[in-house]
Order: sequence, then structure tokens, then C-alpha cells
Amino acid sequence: MNKGAHKSSRLFIVLMIIISLLIVVVAAAIWYSSNNAPVNNKPTPSPTSTPTSFPSQSPTETPGQLPSPLPTTTATFDFDSGSPVLQARLTNTPFNQIVNSVTAFFSSPSDLPLRPAFSIQSHDSLSPTSIILPIFSNNFLYPNTVNHDRLDIKFSRSLTSITLKFSTIEYNDPGVGGTGSTIRLTAYVDSTTSPAITSTTTNGIEDTGSTYPEGTLSITSSTNPFNMVEIDLPSPNQGSSGFMIDNITIITT
Repeated sequence: MNKGAHKSSRLFIVLMIIISLLIVVVAAAIWYSSNNAPVNNKPTPSPTSTPTSFPSQSPTETPGQLPSPLPTTTATFDFDSGSPVLQARLTNTPFNQIVNSVTAFFSSPSDLPLRPAFSIQSHDSLSPTSIILPIFSNNFLYPNTVNHDRLDIKFSRSLTSITLKFSTIEYNDPGVGGTGSTIRLTAYVDSTTSPAITSTTTNGIEDTGSTYPEGTLSITSSTNPFNMVEIDLPSPNQGSSGFMIDNITIITT
């Protein structure tokens, strides 16, 4: 190869090297520019929470907001038509009776397992004593002892009124038109150990055809409702050994 050809070959190689270097430099500049040029973007706002839908809730009861009152109820406890069924001679205090969704619990402080203070009786179950009580119907509550036992009745609803029929069992028959021993009806809230709401007393009168003096006891207390009553003979030295009751009519709040 002559000198001119050799010189041209070296020049070609040098040019190729220079071109390659230029390509590398340009590529590097383009890469640097694309990765370091400032980006004119707006700041990304913080994500906002999407409201979550919850089931609708009833408003919270505020002080002074009372629940809807139960409707007023009238019920008569006659020991014949309530639930459970009561059986003469077999049902003794304590026991429950339900009438018109109102429960009455009958008991006595004197109740003992072998000597309950009161029992369910009827004119037939007391035969042959031949007790005649015109104001009583079928079954009634009768004293099992001569110890002047008290009777407590507690109700599942508050009451504004109670009326009942009674008869006092007298040692000495006062005769037609005669007055029986004093009987008392006292109203309470929850317990007989709490202060009495009100109290009333009366005396039965022996009518023609009655074995003993009979009458009606009644309490009305609209402004001070009660849910318990006690029936007793306040003067045990009188001529009565006990009392019978029937047809207890109540009015609830």
C-alpha cells in the first residue's frame, strides 16, 4: 500500500472516532436534559375523604323526652276469668293473676309453706258452712286463719284507681243493718316499707240475706299513681277474725 492510501485510511479512522465521540456526547446531553429539566406541574392536592353513608339512626333521647305512655287499661280481678285458672281449695297465696295484660301478685307477710294466709274459695267449696255473700261472684279470696292476716297485692302497672268488694268475718253476727269491723286499704309504690301514698277505711253493713257485713273499698289517686296495695284490719281487738275480697277493679296510668 502506498503512503497516500495509508494516510487516507488513518484519517478515516480518526473521523470515525470523532463522530462516535460526538454521538456519545449528544446522547448524554439529551439524557441529562430530559431527567433534570424543571417540570411545571401543579402541586398534587391531598386526597379528600369520601363521606360514608350510614344507616339512619333514631334520635338520642334527650332529658325531659319521655317514651310514649302505655294506653290506660281497666281490668277486673274476679278470680274466675284471669290467667292462670284458679281452683277453689287448691290455690293459696302467694299466686299471680293476669287480666288485660296486667299482672297482680297476691301474697301475705304471714304466708308460710305449710300455712298460707289466704286461699281461693267459693260458696260451694265452703259448704256446709253455708256462707252467703250476695256481692261476691263464684270464686273469692278467703282467710285461712283467724290471725287478722294482711293481704298485699302488687301490680305490674301503675294505678290511678282501685275498687274492691269485701266482707268481714265477725265473731258476733251484728244482724241485718249491723256494722262490721273496720277494714283498711293503703296504697304504696313498690313496697309497704315505702311511705304510703294514701289510705282509706270503711265498715261493712250486713244486708238481708248476707252472712257477714259487706261493702266496697276504693282509692283514687290521679296525681300520685301507685302499684301496690295492702288490705288489713287496723284494730284486731274488734269482732272480726279476718276478711274476704272479690271483684278488684283497677285503672292503670
